[in-house]
Amino acid sequence: MRGRGSATEGRAWKTAQILLEKAKKAGEKMPVIFSDAAYNADHLLVWAILQKFEIDGDRTSIQFNEVERVRGNHHRTELKLRSTGDRIADNFIRPYAICLTPPFLK
Repeated sequence: MRGRGSATEGRAWKTAQILLEKAKKAGEKMPVIFSDAAYNADHLLVWAILQKFEIDGDRTSIQFNEVERVRGNHHRTELKLRSTGDRIADNFIRPYAICLTPPFLK
C-alpha cells in the first residue's frame, strides 16, 4: 500500500508542527503512525511521512504521503513518549501522542 492522504484533528498540534519544520530544515522526514480506533486502537496499522501542517485555531489539518502498512504485529504500548521516554500506557486515551520514532520504522 502506497499513497497519500490528509486528516483533520480538533486540536492544535503546535509541537508537532515545530518538529516537522525542524526535520525539514535538517533534511529529515517525520513519520506519523495510525491505528484504527473503530476497529482496534491497540494495534498500529499504517504509517506515513508528514508533508504539511495547517493550524487554524484549535484545528489541525495534515497532509502525508508514502503510506505503508506497519510490518509485523506492533502494539501502541511499544511507542515511547517524546516528553518522558516512557511507553504509552494501556489506558492512554488521547487521539494522538508525540513519540520517538520506533526501531521498527527506522
